[in-house]
This record gives sequence, structure tokens and C-alpha cells, in this order.
Amino acid sequence: MNSVRAAVTAGGQTLRLWMKNYRIWTIFILMVMFILDLIKGVYDLAALWGYAVTPWIFPFIDGQPYMRILIYFGIILLFCNAPFVDRNQFFVIIRSGRKNYAVGQFFAIIMMTMFYFLILGTVPVLFHFFDTRFATVWGDVLFTVAQTDALEQMGEYFFVSDRIIEHLTPLGAMGLSFLFHTLTGTMLGMLIFCCNVWFAGKKWVGTALAGLLVILDPLLRHDQPGFSPVSWGRLGYIDYLENGSWLSLKEVFVLFFLSITVLTVLSVWRFCHLEVCGGEIRERKK
Repeated sequence: MNSVRAAVTAGGQTLRLWMKNYRIWTIFILMVMFILDLIKGVYDLAALWGYAVTPWIFPFIDGQPYMRILIYFGIILLFCNAPFVDRNQFFVIIRSGRKNYAVGQFFAIIMMTMFYFLILGTVPVLFHFFDTRFATVWGDVLFTVAQTDALEQMGEYFFVSDRIIEHLTPLGAMGLSFLFHTLTGTMLGMLIFCCNVWFAGKKWVGTALAGLLVILDPLLRHDQPGFSPVSWGRLGYIDYLENGSWLSLKEVFVLFFLSITVLTVLSVWRFCHLEVCGGEIRERKK
């Protein structure tokens, strides 16, 4: 119980430092601005028709390949310096212990990823609050955008997957989208954490590898949709009928669970065998 309390305390300290970091809020603001620009066409089209848009935009914000890259590059920027050791955190490590501190950073990565996607999913809709109609169905606007090229005729590009609308309810799609985005972001964060502790002093390795996986996602999403872990949680490329064309929901959950578990175990074990000196981690002297 004391170990859990120490890990939660260490993770909470990291979250508090993040909340005071202007870099973090700059990332959030930029990402919200990108999404507002992306969905602008949907609300313009609805206004032209005299309709209101239902609030189920979030499952489609990564439909455009470049937006998925931008969204997850935001995640990489958040976690590029994992395990977040600096002079202030050095004293937290001393009080909590290496193992508890490392586990606490895993908790912090999960919570920050959830907060990141909560902001991306709610703020753009709240910005268009008076143009939104709350209902438990997809609504005429999203359904029409999914089935026609109405937006393209206006010179706007916002991809609404008809597979998502066909196989999922709005609430189901919102829940799965948030869950899979959180799992993908956590996996990328733990990948960076793992690389940064196994290649101590070479933080570019984790950032470069995570960036490569993000870039591979749009390049291989049609030919090899399961090759990049960033592709696993794409709602438009999940085999809901389990006929073998893509990864099924069950397979996606198993892959995320195994990858995050392995990365976390490797990260915690390695961090416990490193020397923490001031604000840096390095190999222990033999």
C-alpha cells in the first residue's frame, strides 16, 4: 500500500509540474486550433443547409492522414523527455524510490494522455456549442458527409468514415475512440520512456522511433494496417465482423495490453538499474 501511495504521489508531482509548464499548454492550444480549422467545413455546410451538427465529431478528427500525424506528434512532444527527471524530480526519486517513481511516471503518462484527448474531443465542440444539436444519433450532417462529397465540393476536407457510422453507435464510437487514442498515446509515451532509459543520454532514440511509427501509420494504413501500432486503434480499419480483413476488436485490445505491459516492465526494471545524478540519468559506474 505504501508503494502504491508513493507511486501515485510521484506521478501526481509530475502532473503538477506539467500543469505549470507553458510548453504543455502551447501544445494543447495549437492542437485545438488545428482541429477547429479541420471541422470548420462541417459547421459551414450545416449552416448552409440550416441544420445543426450533432456533437459526435471526435471519432473522425484523425480521418485525414496529416491530422493523425499532428495529433500524435503532440503526444511525442509531451513525452519526449520521459522519465521526466530534473533537479526537482531528483528529490522525489530519493523520497519515493526508483521503482515507485518509474511506476508513477507510467500513471502520469496515462493521465496526461487522457487529459490531452479529453481536451481535443470537447473544446472544439464547446467552441461550436450554439451550432450543436445534442442527440443520440449521428444526425443528417455527419451521415451526409460520410456518404457524399458535399464537403469536397466546398473545398473542405474532413473525412467521416461510413464504416464507423455503419457498425457503431455515436456513444460507442466516442467511447472506443477515446479509449484507443488513450492506449495509443500511452504506448507511444512508454516506448519513449523505455528507449530513453535503455539508451541513457540519447533521448533522440525514443523520439525518433515513436515519430517513425506515427509516420508509418498513414503510409501503410491500406496495405499493412496492423504494421504500425499507431494503426491498431483506427476505428475505420477495425474488423467488426471478424472476417479476417483487418484486426478485430479483441485482437486490438490484446495487442495494446501486451505492448504497454512489456514496455512498462522493461522501463521500470531498467530505471531501477540506472544512476540518478542531479537532473540526469546515466549508467551506474562499475
